[in-house]
Amino acid sequence: MATTLGSFALRDAKHSKQALVVQKVALCTQSDPANRLQWDSSWSKDSLSWEKPTYLGEKAVGGLSAVGGQCQSAYIKGGVIKGDSALGQSNPGGSSTGSAVGVAAGYFPLALGGEADGSINTPASRASLFALKCTPQTIPSDGIFLISPTFESPGGMAKTVEDLAGLIKIIVSTTDTPLHLPEKMPTAWAKFAPGFRKWSQATKQQSIQSEVLTAAFITQSHLSIPQTYNSKAIPEKEELTKATVGEIRESVNRTLEALPSTPVRSLADIIKFNNDHPDLQAGLDQTYHIQAQEDNIDQETLTRARQEMKRRAGEEGVDKMLSQFGLDAIIAPMDSPISTVAALAGEQPFTVLEPSGSKENKEETKSDFSL
Repeated sequence: MATTLGSFALRDAKHSKQALVVQKVALCTQSDPANRLQWDSSWSKDSLSWEKPTYLGEKAVGGLSAVGGQCQSAYIKGGVIKGDSALGQSNPGGSSTGSAVGVAAGYFPLALGGEADGSINTPASRASLFALKCTPQTIPSDGIFLISPTFESPGGMAKTVEDLAGLIKIIVSTTDTPLHLPEKMPTAWAKFAPGFRKWSQATKQQSIQSEVLTAAFITQSHLSIPQTYNSKAIPEKEELTKATVGEIRESVNRTLEALPSTPVRSLADIIKFNNDHPDLQAGLDQTYHIQAQEDNIDQETLTRARQEMKRRAGEEGVDKMLSQFGLDAIIAPMDSPISTVAALAGEQPFTVLEPSGSKENKEETKSDFSL
């Protein structure tokens, strides 16, 4: 079955079989092609297989791929503003961009995605969807292009909680020991204890949005987690790189080597193809490809780095917040570091939407965002 993975480097590649999770979901719904950011997971109409483009750099914009072009938000009139940042108001978010936009635009009711750090929940939050990432290393990965198997997992998105719950049930039914989810979901907050966290943002505008959004929801809550509580749960960029990049090269090579037909067999081959064909790269660079290819961290150092990140994000971060304050969940803006902390802690982030409306792509326009 042909698949491009969003990249011309794999235009003629073929998979030997569909991913089990795709086979299961395909029995319930079909979809049109969904555009994806480089290394995003989504549907492919031709192959009904997982698709992940093959290069990502610091210049990446959500939903941009060489083969599919720029995927646009269903709610931003005029599309992505030139030069907008990764979390800018016109950016549809990624990397499972096509999945989110497709559901939001009404092309299909449900969509699959893949997430290591925000790749499902970020685009879903910007498309006014509910979304959930499944627990890493629990869903069969055959046929799924995993970049970082330790942190990455499939998940789903939908316009309603009921639809998402049905989709997640199908996904988890593929596990070796099928998980049985509750048939009845709670419909009230009476016995549910959420805590609200105002993590600082990357820009002044996002910081203001974060404070406004959190303040609005605190009026319905009994608790606001202190802003200074365990700031070390958020790793520095160098620490995060050390904990996550170590397995990317091997994972990509392993997946490409298993394909029955492909013009590239390794991450090094992809880098060379992109260097030889700069006109086919949609303006994207290969910063992270090269970083992963040149990584020489030994397994012992990698293991220690991951254990330290998991301890800080989990035991001393998320888990401590939940137990110390008696919470059932921690709620924070999706554009905050919550997805990174959850990924390192091994938690499963869930997106709760705030309804969106169509927006003009003017600088003064404020974007919708979710928790």
